[in-house]
Amino acid sequence: MNKVITINLNGNAYQVEERGYELLCEYLDAAEAQLKDNPDRSEIISDLEQAIADKCRNFLGVQKTIVTTSEIEQIIQAMGPVDSDGGETASAGQTQSGNSRSEQKSDSAGSAKSGPHIPKRFYRIREGKKIEGVCTGVAALSGIDVSIVRLMFIALAILTGGLFFLIYVLVVIVVPYAETSEELAQIMR
Repeated sequence: MNKVITINLNGNAYQVEERGYELLCEYLDAAEAQLKDNPDRSEIISDLEQAIADKCRNFLGVQKTIVTTSEIEQIIQAMGPVDSDGGETASAGQTQSGNSRSEQKSDSAGSAKSGPHIPKRFYRIREGKKIEGVCTGVAALSGIDVSIVRLMFIALAILTGGLFFLIYVLVVIVVPYAETSEELAQIMR
């Protein structure tokens, strides 16, 4: 018989086996310790929580409502430890065991920030889109203001006699929307 604990990951409630809860606490304690001097700590921790919540959701179904310890271990392995330089993750083997949080405290872990070994990806972004989210995706990927990207698109469409508009249509067909926080994180690192 295993004890099950209900946790809150960035506003999402999950039931986790007790040992899985302890592993998440250790992971979070290590993440918070690594990020103690980072001014974006709360945002990074929130992103971590959301990424773990997304991964937990993948393990659940109609007949399965509890995330097991082995599944939590897989999630932590995929997330890896937090790097204080960029808030990015690498491998879970480097997590520290440390302070245990009380069961009343919200858990957070995981990473929407992907490790340096995962390259940036281009996705269309629904949030803030005007037509199909291509310019928003290009802006997020390149770090340029979306208004400038849109103006560049219009200029290129005019200068190429509409050829650039055909390229835009092709991108709409080929490039998917960023649906999860992990996909958004791959763009915005």
